Amino acid sequence: RGFFHENIEVMLSTEVISVDGDAGNFEVSVRQEPTWIDSDLCMGCGDCVSACPVEIPDTFNTNLDTRKAIFLPVPHNVSNAYKIDMEACTLCGECVQACPTDAISLPTEKLEIDEKIINVGAVILSGGTSYFDPKTGKNTYGYGDLPDVVTSREYERLISGTGPQQGQLLRPSNGEPIRKIAWFQCVGSRDLQTNSDFCSSVCCMHAIKEARLAKDRSQGGIQTTIFYMDMRTFGKSFQEYRDQAETEYGVEFVRSRVHSVTENTADHTLHINYLDHEGKNREESYDMIVLSVGQR
Repeated sequence: RGFFHENIEVMLSTEVISVDGDAGNFEVSVRQEPTWIDSDLCMGCGDCVSACPVEIPDTFNTNLDTRKAIFLPVPHNVSNAYKIDMEACTLCGECVQACPTDAISLPTEKLEIDEKIINVGAVILSGGTSYFDPKTGKNTYGYGDLPDVVTSREYERLISGTGPQQGQLLRPSNGEPIRKIAWFQCVGSRDLQTNSDFCSSVCCMHAIKEARLAKDRSQGGIQTTIFYMDMRTFGKSFQEYRDQAETEYGVEFVRSRVHSVTENTADHTLHINYLDHEGKNREESYDMIVLSVGQR
């Protein structure tokens, strides 16, 4: 689909199977899944989604909620075309009946998808990244057991307007409004016990941005604290951004590494103990803790 430029073809739902050949003459084998939805007829009403009886975990929202077998892969994608997950689809036909423009035509049975060859002169690999899983190792923060302990990626989906809470900051455990959030830095970074003797470089700025977002979204009503080892504000204007977070937004910065998290049985908040910069033991409770997980 050349909707950006006449010489650019965007192939949605396409998987690269293999690349063969030499520089200037590559053969790229791809497998493009059919969407089974005519994008020229689809008007994006969402009636098909309401009719679909299948619900599976929504990986785009980091499995914080569910989606249907017919869905928008990315809510703000371009082009914003619906897609049918044929691994989950039961071919029941409910979406076909619900579509007011007859844009959907399901196969009578699940089909094998053919591969095709594209000849190109060069290949650019757009590398991504993965993130540390806090459930591995000692997991003293209770991630996976305490619903209100989330990763920085999960927090991004929770605060997003297209996320499971439509941008409202609510506790995943009970849906109540959040009053206090803490960020723990270097979770899976600068830690020999997790085989990561490196700084992931982006986590500090992620946390500062996320704390400022919480302040903006709540009009200053949410208390935000960042627990850190060293604050790596290494880019142009990054230190100014961090200083504004503290002086203008009221984000608290505490230089301390928290060892563990427990749940307060009285009010189900998250309880921590830590040493302040004078070596004194402090106790504090939070509604949510965000783990700034390192890159892999």
